[in-house]
Amino acid sequence: MKKILPYYAAKAFLLTIFLSAFMFLQVKAGKDPFYIKLNGKDTIISEQGRKLADPGAMVYDSTNNVISNADIKVIYPNDTNYIFIPGTYTLTYKYFAAGFVTINSRTVVIIPDTTAPVITIEGVHADSLGNLIDTIGVFEEYISPQATAQDILDGNLSATIMVNSNVNTSNTGIFSIKYSVSDAAGNKTEQTVYVNVVDTIAPVVKITSLKNDTLYLGENIENLASFEVTDNYSKITDFTLVQFGNWWDAFDRNGNAIKPGRYYMGYEANDKGGNIGKDSIFFQIVDSAFRISGNITLSSVNQNFDRNATVYLIKFDGSDSSLTEINKYYIPYGSAFEFYPLQAGNYLIKAALDSADSLYTSYLPTYYDGSLTWDGATAINLSSNAIVNINLLAGTNSGGPGFISGKVSQGANKQEGDPLENIQILLTTKDDKPVAYTYSDKNGLYEFKNLAFGTYKLSGEIAGKKALSGEVTISEAQPQRTDINVIVNSTSVKTSVSEIIDGINEQLASKNIFVYPNPANDKIIIPGNANLINVTLYNTAGLLVKTQIAANGNFVIQTKDIPQGIYFLQLNFNNAPAQREKIVISH
Repeated sequence: MKKILPYYAAKAFLLTIFLSAFMFLQVKAGKDPFYIKLNGKDTIISEQGRKLADPGAMVYDSTNNVISNADIKVIYPNDTNYIFIPGTYTLTYKYFAAGFVTINSRTVVIIPDTTAPVITIEGVHADSLGNLIDTIGVFEEYISPQATAQDILDGNLSATIMVNSNVNTSNTGIFSIKYSVSDAAGNKTEQTVYVNVVDTIAPVVKITSLKNDTLYLGENIENLASFEVTDNYSKITDFTLVQFGNWWDAFDRNGNAIKPGRYYMGYEANDKGGNIGKDSIFFQIVDSAFRISGNITLSSVNQNFDRNATVYLIKFDGSDSSLTEINKYYIPYGSAFEFYPLQAGNYLIKAALDSADSLYTSYLPTYYDGSLTWDGATAINLSSNAIVNINLLAGTNSGGPGFISGKVSQGANKQEGDPLENIQILLTTKDDKPVAYTYSDKNGLYEFKNLAFGTYKLSGEIAGKKALSGEVTISEAQPQRTDINVIVNSTSVKTSVSEIIDGINEQLASKNIFVYPNPANDKIIIPGNANLINVTLYNTAGLLVKTQIAANGNFVIQTKDIPQGIYFLQLNFNNAPAQREKIVISH
């Protein structure tokens, strides 16, 4: 059976025969069938250690046509294109095809290393001229930037870098750090970083002597205050001072006050580094009048007061004994306050820390004479300037699981139950020692957390309204009281505690006493008893509704004029604890 060659194998076979025949004829005619021609110069020069940049070569046939797919073998000296020893070498090119070989070569001259190492510096930037720049503030500690060095032959030379610095941060100016390194061949590199030491410290402008923040008409501005400008670096002659404020037209050309009002004045200082510092004061120009001024202190802290606080001025009107808050003074820092101008009259002064202050819950709002409530405070009879100091009383709470809460609402003057916001609720011990305080929220709700077990007094504080406190007991058996409500009416602030009457039992102890009818319509009858002194009727808010003594041996409470609802009837004995029964009045 005959073997049939594939098409392509046959084609290649025929081509090989053709080339062989062609080359044979060329050789017979005295010609080489192909030759290698070098690209570029016959001699190339390269530094030791660098990769040879070979220009390459091309293969041509005897008719000078390029054999484009020729596979030229390049033979490098020592079989590598990296030569590390200076000298003269030969780079050989070899081409083989159809049994014929052609060879060409070029000379390679390796010269000694002349390339310097490369220094890289971290954390600096180049300006438009390519200079490396770093910046530091005056008086700041400066650490020279880290640098690395790499060489073609010697590799990492970072450890051999020499650093020379003249940076001095105690003065502004341009300083330099020079980095230098050399390789084994003696090639040296230098790199310079220019360090700009600048003034970043702002001037300090402050009031050195606040003589008075109130001037009278005709008083000179020199009696107001003086300013001082200082800087940790710049000299006073380096400053540009600018005066600002709204006080310009309040004084005449001689500096005398001519226009009443409230003003502010300040100085702005600009140093050569572009840093700005400023300070200002507020002051007022007034006609002759009285003033109340003073300071705030903390009762349990022996230190200068420097809190956020508000001082309230309350006017007392003797004609109707009413109290009206007429002004308040916000203290953002420090301790001093002042109210001016004031007319002669009677005033109360009260201070409280603001809610943003860290000690807000630790110190209670206090009147200047140490009272926690307005009706215990002493009025200031202002007929001349008065100086009063307020010592805020600290609340004392040893802490515990106790909890008291309730609601503040409007009483008879409005629809009963309307919540009241921002009413101060005061909590003291049974013997009136301060514990804590809070304010009702927008829903009228308030709460005291983390209380020790015991009996407390709870009251609401509204200037001009009588505070009727209630006693609240929390214990292990009843650690939470969430029903302590505060009722506000036209004349009083009443704390409603269901146990406001001590020693009352939930049911009558003596079966010889009967209360009828229950529910009641027009009257309640309690048969006479030799030990029964009187009977009292309370509503569910703990408010007294009626008191009744015996009539013809019996106790009769008329209920026609009492709104229907649930009430508590208390029976008071002369030889036994009071007792209570729940009564329903229904018309």
